Amino acid sequence: MAKKNIVEMLVKTLDRENIELLTLCVTFLKKLSIRGCNKDEMDRLNCIAKLSKLLNYQDAELVHVTLKLLFNLTFDKKIRAKMLHQNIVPQLVNLLRDDKHQNIVLKLLYQFSRDRRTRSGFTYTECVHLVTDMVILSRNSTVDIELIALCINLSKDEENVEQLVDKNLVPDLLWRALLHKDPLLMKMLRNISKHSFAKDSFLDYVEKIAACIEEQYFSNIDFAIESIGILGNLNLPDINYEQIFVKYNLIPFIKNVLKTAEDDIILDIIVMLGTAIQVDIKCAELVCCQDLLTQIVDLLNAKQVDDEIVLQIVYVFYQILAYEQWRPFLIKETDAVAYLIDLMRDKNKIVRKWCNYCLDLIALSDQEWASRIKVEKFRAHNSEWLDMVENHDVDAMDFEEPDDDLPPFIDADFMNNVELGPTGQRIALDLDIFNTDNKDESGEDNKSPNNDEKKEFIPYATVDTSV
Repeated sequence: MAKKNIVEMLVKTLDRENIELLTLCVTFLKKLSIRGCNKDEMDRLNCIAKLSKLLNYQDAELVHVTLKLLFNLTFDKKIRAKMLHQNIVPQLVNLLRDDKHQNIVLKLLYQFSRDRRTRSGFTYTECVHLVTDMVILSRNSTVDIELIALCINLSKDEENVEQLVDKNLVPDLLWRALLHKDPLLMKMLRNISKHSFAKDSFLDYVEKIAACIEEQYFSNIDFAIESIGILGNLNLPDINYEQIFVKYNLIPFIKNVLKTAEDDIILDIIVMLGTAIQVDIKCAELVCCQDLLTQIVDLLNAKQVDDEIVLQIVYVFYQILAYEQWRPFLIKETDAVAYLIDLMRDKNKIVRKWCNYCLDLIALSDQEWASRIKVEKFRAHNSEWLDMVENHDVDAMDFEEPDDDLPPFIDADFMNNVELGPTGQRIALDLDIFNTDNKDESGEDNKSPNNDEKKEFIPYATVDTSV
């Protein structure tokens, strides 16, 4: 049939007005669309523009079979883009209110929500409000998979979440998720909690979310993991994390889980600890005094190949070091400093950056480590040059020995005695020291070094949870 140009004949027939004929042609095209060659031929013949017009017909059967054909074609990314250009999404949203077409329309909208660049297009329709109401008003304990999958993807977009916050729908979603212990709905809420303007909507439910972590971990682990992820996103000063950790016995629970949990769960827990320590200094005391910090240091050694876990653990160290009273504990009671020095040579640029931030704070508090850190930073930043010097075969060089006693290359004694500045400090050579015009009558230089301190910033750590 393909060789006889059946696809082209059927597409041309879509210009006719007879409802029964159109229904038959679209049904035929739907069956043919499962083959790649037929799908490409429909695309070449600009079938999408004609199908878009059919969605405006009042005949339910014709509209429904047209939706099914469009669904088959949406698995091609290029055809999806053409559908968006034909402004099909608003037409689908209008059909979402019709129970006859609701299921297939949700599948179609989900296909469009998969593309990050097209999610913002839903903002200019009523889709976000409609699907959220469908979730909240659902009579089943679990929401239909097509509906919640669409909501999870839409919650990744900032403008879509703004609509939910403006209409105060987040508390209703939280109430339903906690009532039915729905992990997919919690995943949607976790995406919402990443947006700074939506965090305040979670304040009244923080303790209820924390209470579900240990309670649901062994019976509904997915729900517990999403609960941990939400707390990891809520870096709000109004939350008393120390009280929550003590009330719901989370520190012993975390110590137990970290021993056997999978890497994804470990990552979420470490992110939550970093957020809690950043917000509440008493959480730093809990982590240090209950041997959890020692366990985290051991975990760093065991998970060195996982850059995400390593980065979040280093971030936890940084948050503890930010509190001056807890720096001596991390420096003297753990092996964290040695690991941080070793990670200065890590392949990951972001890991190296945060290690340098941590080491700068350590150098401010401990003079013994400060000199070691200076030398190690010099070695890390000039490793290629040092390797060349150490491996240089002087005997193979064809040159005459100098008359003086100065060594041709830098020696190890210099490395142990060199004085270097902290990371990010600008060191400039003063070429005017030999100019007597810059000296006062006593013969001393008038110039003084620049001691401006560099400003630190604390990034916010997140975990991608898109479907």
